[in-house]
Amino acid sequence: MPQLLQVKDLSKSFPITAGIFKRTVGSVKAVNEVSFVINEGETLGVVGESGCGKTTLGRTLIRLYEPSSGEIIFKNINFGQLDEHELRPYRRHIQMIFQDPYSSLNPRMSIRRIIEEPLAINKIGSLKEREQKAEKLIEMVGLPRSCLERFPHEFSGGQRQRIAIARAICLDPDLIIADEPVSALDVSIQSQILNLLVSLQKMLGLTIIFISHDLLVVKYISDRIAVMYLGFIIEIGPADQVFKNPLHPYTKALLKVIPSIDRHKKKLASNLEGELPSPIDLPSGCPFRTRCPHQKPECAQDRPLLRDLKRTGANGHQVACHYAEEIGDTHEP
Repeated sequence: MPQLLQVKDLSKSFPITAGIFKRTVGSVKAVNEVSFVINEGETLGVVGESGCGKTTLGRTLIRLYEPSSGEIIFKNINFGQLDEHELRPYRRHIQMIFQDPYSSLNPRMSIRRIIEEPLAINKIGSLKEREQKAEKLIEMVGLPRSCLERFPHEFSGGQRQRIAIARAICLDPDLIIADEPVSALDVSIQSQILNLLVSLQKMLGLTIIFISHDLLVVKYISDRIAVMYLGFIIEIGPADQVFKNPLHPYTKALLKVIPSIDRHKKKLASNLEGELPSPIDLPSGCPFRTRCPHQKPECAQDRPLLRDLKRTGANGHQVACHYAEEIGDTHEP
């Protein structure tokens, strides 16, 4: 498949200021030297604990946050270095679905106006054509046309998320960044929204970056999975390989705590202890070493980079761990 997006050493830091003169005294390192490639029509799941940088990564990719360093190559254009005027024509090609559909919808606008607004801003179609497209989109996401004349507060959380999805696809984007789009919904509604995204992806040829802390949700919808920790991608590979043969100790620990409805299945205790270190003061060497049961002296000296392991036999499955070969496959699915 053709390559759509390439991210090279992307970093995002937020300054910490103090005093009446707002002097910079430090920085929060939210995203650190992240690199990956996503092809057209693919779904890349991004997973990790709260505070690992998932949402910041998504917002930096769409330029809601300006990157501190690195490159965002979108359709062979360096998206990260365009100024505001140059950026505007490209914004319609990357859209975002936010976690809270209520706060992302203008409560003073009807659903029709919410969906038609991006079309009007980009001067796409006549008034009649925009009205017709809004009617088509609302039906595509599983809601009746009568919903268009109502307001966001009149809908449930799942219905609002359907409306947010309709607005996101109204400009026929190439890439959708979905930031925890189902985490605020009931489990039964989550499955409906996930199935809707899968259906729309096949219908419209969408490419999706799906951000979530829920490993099972990510496994269901993703072709590949990237595991983040303290702003770094520490493992990336095909979804089935990451689940069946996790390579990083952090990924193994996350998989051990997934709940199961099978009462005969042995529950594995996670050996992950302690709290996530502060992104203001990152550990030296491997960012995971302060919580890793397998740490060695070298882990405090050199930060491991993503690399392939020959023993996995899986193309594209990479891990950032000095001793991944020695740790072995300790996960029991």
